[in-house]
Amino acid sequence: MWVTVLSGLEHGRAAEAGADVVTIGSGAGCTIQLSDADVAPLHASVRCGPDDGCELVPLDLHAQLTLDGEPVTATVPLRAGQRIGVGDAVLELRDAAPADPDPAIEPALAAALGSDGAHADDDLTPVRERRRLRRATAIALAALALAAVAGVLALTGVLGGGDEPDVAAIVEDTAAGTVRVIARASAQEGSGSGWVLDAKRGLVVTNFHVLNGAEEVAVAVDGAERTAEVVGAAPCDDLALLRLEETDGLRALELAPSGSVRQGEPVVAVGFAAGAGDADELTSTTGVVSVPSQPLEAPSPDAPDFRDVVQTDAAINPGNSGGPLVDDDRRLVGVNTAVLLERGGVPLQNIGYAIGVDRVRAVVGELRERRSAGWIGTGFEFPDPRALRRRGLPAGVATLGAVEGTPAAEAGLAGRSVLITSVDGRRMDGSLRTWCEATEDKRSGDDVVLGVAARGGKREQVRLRMA
Repeated sequence: MWVTVLSGLEHGRAAEAGADVVTIGSGAGCTIQLSDADVAPLHASVRCGPDDGCELVPLDLHAQLTLDGEPVTATVPLRAGQRIGVGDAVLELRDAAPADPDPAIEPALAAALGSDGAHADDDLTPVRERRRLRRATAIALAALALAAVAGVLALTGVLGGGDEPDVAAIVEDTAAGTVRVIARASAQEGSGSGWVLDAKRGLVVTNFHVLNGAEEVAVAVDGAERTAEVVGAAPCDDLALLRLEETDGLRALELAPSGSVRQGEPVVAVGFAAGAGDADELTSTTGVVSVPSQPLEAPSPDAPDFRDVVQTDAAINPGNSGGPLVDDDRRLVGVNTAVLLERGGVPLQNIGYAIGVDRVRAVVGELRERRSAGWIGTGFEFPDPRALRRRGLPAGVATLGAVEGTPAAEAGLAGRSVLITSVDGRRMDGSLRTWCEATEDKRSGDDVVLGVAARGGKREQVRLRMA
């Protein structure tokens, strides 16, 4: 069977669903990558067995997915001729292979789409309200994006060892130190998790991708929202630090000692998983430490190279991003960040990653002094380089929103999206990794010269300070 795109800039593109699973989404690792702000990084997949037919599998709980116009929320069987709705795109399952599974964009289609086409505002023009709403939908799911790109829901791990810890007691003791983080842009919102670093000062840690592109940030404590200030961010470590004025009811989590995480020890992942019931319902999953410390190369263009992660089989679900992974002494051993879906075409289960406590301690120590790392005050978006080339634009990293009071906001980037093509002369390839490589020696307050590109390929230079 072949999955064929029937609409949008990718019209005519196709992939065979046979021995390999066909993944569909806006992430660069997808088999069929769609340039549509309404498409999640990993939106859905189509898998076909030799004897048992084909199935459509939703991979993002909050992303729009339909089959012949009917909403899809669980795995459903597929047959030839049925149409799959992914965001605004339409795909069809066909028996016959297309003449060209990767055609060039049709000139007439590109002209018809005009400035309303996919990624139309990834340049220096003001973002119009309709596109802002669509963009905000993508922002709202940012808390789910990395987990969705890297993987899907995994089965809950089982605690091992002799005397099993009292998981209920661990969760109860950790609850006051775990919060829900809400990111808003325009009329849309999304959420992830966070944990209390310093209850007296109201400091909360979460993943950077939870906040990516948000205009406003809030933290829910016992279901009640409190306004949060972004103290600092480190996108290249996927960490951010928030501060709350109201500190009542907060309790800081203890950090595990350096080098204390052991392979096989039981752990509990705590957070506010999407689709698990009430949005303010704290959830938990259990497992063990599979690997205490390891580097992890960027699993997608919107993820950095992680220097130190804990691998666990505790299920890390969308919405858990930024929440704590704790041991049976209620100490934080990592920040839940991503799960791995597949490697080399082989589906994987129960492989989750949390940023290791030693790395968290080092990065957060800088952030609490208002020394951000690799950040100018904006979120980031990662347009498909192929779609940019078709519009006469070079590869680059697009800015997304601007936090009030940051250099990016002072430079007028709020409400605009700038395509950054170089940093101090170093060219971008459209991934967060190249941004991180270009800014790794920059410190808070340092000047950088950004090369930016507008529609039609016009180049400009903008000088900014690192936040």
